[in-house]
Amino acid sequence: MRASSCLSIIFASLHVTSALYSVRFCPSACDLTLSYATFNDTDAWLSRKVRSCRSELRITSLYLCFAEYCEDDGHREKWIDEQSRWCDEHAGVTLPAYQDILDRWPAQNQAGIRRLSANEATSSPVLDEVVVPEAKFFERAFTTMVCQLFQQKMFRSASMID
Repeated sequence: MRASSCLSIIFASLHVTSALYSVRFCPSACDLTLSYATFNDTDAWLSRKVRSCRSELRITSLYLCFAEYCEDDGHREKWIDEQSRWCDEHAGVTLPAYQDILDRWPAQNQAGIRRLSANEATSSPVLDEVVVPEAKFFERAFTTMVCQLFQQKMFRSASMID
């Protein structure tokens, strides 16, 4: 029952005919796909979370993922604001403005960016370049986020019944 319900939610949430996702999970799905990689433009001795705040390669990859997969529906800005506050408080840096990064990457340059596949990501690659997750890899991350929320809600509902 849970699997079929989760699939129903996924199909309702995904606009299969649209390339953009308009649900709050889109920015987190981009973040999840890129967390498999280590970008080598920061000090290795820093924590992974602090490195995610300081890595220009990762931040650029993240914002380009947002541009490719996420609708302009406010979720992206909310995610960036929340992360920027964390980064400011714990890493001493503020994330750059989304549009500032995009302005440096015209459409023709974005099209040439290397795509990170799920197979490559699971080997925990060390990257020295900007990447964007492949569409199938992004979709897997997105559906994982949606199913996780659905399972949490089902668990809470079941707990209330008991």
